Amino acid sequence: MARPQANILTCFILSTLTLGVFWLEQSAGPESTVRRYLASLARSDSTAMQRLITTPVNSSANLWLVQAFQPIAENKYKVTAKQRDGNIALVKTDHEASILTANGQQPIVVSFFWVLNRSGGVWRIDPEGTLRYREQSVRGRL
Repeated sequence: MARPQANILTCFILSTLTLGVFWLEQSAGPESTVRRYLASLARSDSTAMQRLITTPVNSSANLWLVQAFQPIAENKYKVTAKQRDGNIALVKTDHEASILTANGQQPIVVSFFWVLNRSGGVWRIDPEGTLRYREQSVRGRL
């Protein structure tokens, strides 16, 4: 019969190992890539941005994303949907924003789908794929 101390020690080691794996992986998924991309937009950090996308930072597709999201990059947002299929992921984010109306500032939510590719174990935003998805899903409306 196993000693109680050995069982407790085994449980502690397995719990620590599990938490360690989750801690290491918290910055590795597609949701984290979107978060880091938006943070690089907020800082206007093109070097960090380049590591997070599949196209050159000055590609027309990425410049469109920069123009669309830089004004709200620091706003609160949440990931509201995600889907993975092998090395491709789709992440939906809802961003808090506001518009100016005759009655003053009105809060709105801007939803957006990000297409990501994984290569060499690293997730990167595919600006061209993201814009293609946008064109197909909403017929060009942001």
